[in-house]
Amino acid sequence: MNKIKERKQKTEKQKEVQDLNLLIVRYLRAINIFGKLRMELIISIIPFLFFIVFLAMLLIGNSFYTERLIRNIDRTGKEIKELQSEFITGRSDLMFRTNQSQVAAMVEPNGLFESRVAPFKLVINSSNNKKDKK
Repeated sequence: MNKIKERKQKTEKQKEVQDLNLLIVRYLRAINIFGKLRMELIISIIPFLFFIVFLAMLLIGNSFYTERLIRNIDRTGKEIKELQSEFITGRSDLMFRTNQSQVAAMVEPNGLFESRVAPFKLVINSSNNKKDKK
């Protein structure tokens, strides 16, 4: 029984191949609409047609890649502008907070006050230092 099933499967496969061949022949004849092209010429052109189709697919893929790259570049540009504005805002806030008057106002609640007396220089006699060291 297995041999019978195998024969049926082989005949079915052969029939599928014949149908495919018939379909290809019909397609080639449809291409030869005016009857001026020979079948050998049509068959010899097929590799070139596959090459053209391959190039078209590369072109389509390249255009999709380029569009995606442009979208990413635009998105990155917007992020850069946003981060730049945040940086400028932070820098100006830091400059404002580090002014002497602002620092004095921030530490005043802690009991620290700005000195009203001008600083003075301490002078140490070097002769006293030499005697102490000996």
